This record gives sequence, C-alpha cells and structure tokens, in this order.
Amino acid sequence: ELQATEPGTREAAEEVGDLLFTVVNVARKMGVDPEEALRLTCEKFRGRFEHMESASAEQGRDLSDMDQAEMEALWRLAKAQQQGETIR
Repeated sequence: ELQATEPGTREAAEEVGDLLFTVVNVARKMGVDPEEALRLTCEKFRGRFEHMESASAEQGRDLSDMDQAEMEALWRLAKAQQQGETIR
C-alpha cells in the first residue's frame, strides 16, 4: 500500500505510520524496547557518519563533493571498523 502512494502526501504519511506501528509491535513481541532500539541505531549511525567525515577530511575532501560510490566505500569502512573487522 505504501508503494502505491504519492511521496509526501498525507496518505503516504499514514502508510508509513502503519509500518512504524507494526515494527514497534514486532519489537515488543521480541522483548525489545523499541525506543531503546531506535536510540542505539541513531548512535551507531552517528558514529559511522562521523567516521566518514573524518576519513574524507584526512583525504582532503568534503563528503558533499563525493559521489555515491565513494561515500558507500567510506560507510563500509566505518561499519567494519565499528564492528571490529578489517577491510581488504
């Protein structure tokens, strides 16, 4: 139903709300506090993005000047580093 809506419309907002409501209920059934899960995800995202900004600055570049592939590479690097992995 969400895909059938026009982006930015009230109908789209209602469908997104339905989706969020469902996800909250799934979290609760799994014994997960949905607010805490979202907070953890935001912290993880913020950390990865800050890593991307630092890495691009070390290259003497600005994220806004990078194309999607370059930013994706920095994101993968930040994710791997956050998870304690090494990138080959």
